[in-house]
Amino acid sequence: MASFRGMFAIALGLVLVIAVTMSLRIYLSPPPPTLEVTNVTLDPTTVNVGSLSTLTISVKSNDAATSHFLRIDFASHVLVTFLLGNQLLPTDGGKYYFTTTMNPSGQLTQPFGVRATLESGIAQLVYQITVNFYVDGKQFDSRTLTLTVKA
Repeated sequence: MASFRGMFAIALGLVLVIAVTMSLRIYLSPPPPTLEVTNVTLDPTTVNVGSLSTLTISVKSNDAATSHFLRIDFASHVLVTFLLGNQLLPTDGGKYYFTTTMNPSGQLTQPFGVRATLESGIAQLVYQITVNFYVDGKQFDSRTLTLTVKA
């Protein structure tokens, strides 16, 4: 009888340890970010002067209850421009930007046109493009891409 109680106590102890460990793991793990950048692609990454590349961005909201303000800033050389459809994006402080409201649990996949030129006499140049993401005014992600432009 004593060995049964001992084994029962050990089994109960193991169950309690497992339960507490799992509970702590759930409660102590960080919550998912409010907004999450799921994809950023530039295609093609090499273009001729006057040709258009497409920068596609996908963002999802992990907040099921609240809408959030999303701002995306595009920074690059002055000879690189960013478009939505056939219209230039607005600029602020030398950076192009795009804004939208992300609905609760919403997803966004947005293509942007990227066009670049070269200075006279330059045959090829690689431009760096930095894309910064802001949710409700606070930066939460940044991505860097490169675009090669040939004459």
